[in-house]
Order: sequence, then C-alpha cells, then structure tokens
Amino acid sequence: MKKNEEIIVNIDDMDLNGHGLTHLSGNIIKVRGAIKGQKAKVKIKKIKGEEIEADVVEILERSPLEHGEVCKHFGKCGGCAYLNINYEDQLKLKKDYVKKLLDEAGIKDFEFLGIVGSPDAFLYRNKMEYTFGKDDNGITQLGLHVKGRYYDIVTTEDCRIVDSDFITCLKIVLDYAKQHSLPHYNIKTHEGYMRYLVIRKAANTGEVIINVVTTSQIKHDFSKLVNELRSIKLNGKLIGILHTVNDSYSDAVKCEKNRELKDVYILNQTNALKK
Repeated sequence: MKKNEEIIVNIDDMDLNGHGLTHLSGNIIKVRGAIKGQKAKVKIKKIKGEEIEADVVEILERSPLEHGEVCKHFGKCGGCAYLNINYEDQLKLKKDYVKKLLDEAGIKDFEFLGIVGSPDAFLYRNKMEYTFGKDDNGITQLGLHVKGRYYDIVTTEDCRIVDSDFITCLKIVLDYAKQHSLPHYNIKTHEGYMRYLVIRKAANTGEVIINVVTTSQIKHDFSKLVNELRSIKLNGKLIGILHTVNDSYSDAVKCEKNRELKDVYILNQTNALKK
C-alpha cells in the first residue's frame, strides 16, 4: 500500500476517536468516520509503520448499526461522528471498547458495571462556539467546520444536538451579517471582521447569553442586531448580549476587549457571570 492509493475494506471494529478499524496484510487501518459493519472504498492518507490512516471515499455497504435519524449536515459537518448510530448501540460500543482497554491492561478482580447513558441523547449541548467562514461557492456561513477541512464552514441550521434557541439565534446573526455586508474573518490572511458566535443556555433556568466575537478591523454599531435578538421569541430567556473583540491569530475565542450590548449581565474574561 502507498499514500493516496484507494482500496476496499470491511470495517471490523471502532475506536472512540471517530475511526473505523480494519486489518490488512498485518497492518491496522484507521478510517476516519467509518462505522463497524460498513464496506467502504478508502483512500490512504498516512502510513506510520504498521498503522495506516485513511479517509472514506465511498460507502459501498451500510452497517446494520446505522439508522436514518440524522440531520441534513451529517457526514459533511465535523461536529458529530456517531449520530447515525442508535444511542443504545453507541453505549454498547463504548462499553466494549472500555472493557477491551481494561483487559489489555491486565486489570482483573473488578465488577464491570457498564456505561451509564445520558438521559438526553439529543439537544444536550448548553454551549456552542460557531465560526464564521465560507462554503465552496464563497457564500458566508456560520456554523461548524466541514469534516476534515480546516478552512471551510457549514451552517448547521438543522443540528440535532443543540437547543432550538441556538438555531434561532444563529440564523438571525448570520442573516444580519449578510444584510450588512460584514466580512467573515479569514484565518489565513487574518483579514475580516466577523469571527465567532458563542451561545450559552443554562439547563435549569433557561437563561441565554449571546456573544458576538469580531476583530477590531471595522467599527460597527450592533444596535439593530440587539433589537432583533431582543424581539425574537425563545423557549428560554435572553439575559445578555455581548460583543467581544479578538485580534488573535489563533483560531480560538479570546477576549481582548469586551463590552455589553444589553445592560442586564456582564460576562467577564474568566467566563463567570456577575451582576
């Protein structure tokens, strides 16, 4: 086998890092995004001794573990790896993997209690950091990174792991940026204005905080955006809208300057709420 070669494999197992596993000619092949039970055409990306990394080119046969209850972004979006597997089967896969690790480590004389599942298999995220970017056609997007592609973003308006209030806020902020021709920040050229949208929602109180993160390259009045956000009907309660300025070259939300856009709460640099 050599780099960029395409081969057909049967996925025999999985790890907890989003890889399907198979063995061929004494080598272990890790296939990003593949699922146990699939037959797939894969492309060799990296060879490190007996360990080979590959990407899926085409799924030739689906796995019995797969089901149809996925969002329209699944497969393209890099946010989820196993959304197309029933949650009960996900727990079983995790249990088998943890048990395998314990057995390989020679740990004995214990009672294995299995994996305790979450009461919420969907809509469980209470914080999201969305990134501004573009798609293949150069159209402004606000969402998560495309799987395996660092610079491209997909707008995740059908996401199944976040509260519906997140989607409502995301659409409004994205539409606002487009209507006012606010350019997204380019991580390669370090030019542009709109960087991130951070949303938090408290599970117990339903309180929502929105943080718009930009560079300092443009001076813009967000008063109209504040009015739009304050006028929408959410399931929760909007208690704060913030504007964070971040000129750092790193692809991370860093607070260099912060100001409140709605005088209710202030979010300080340690991410702690205070009145």
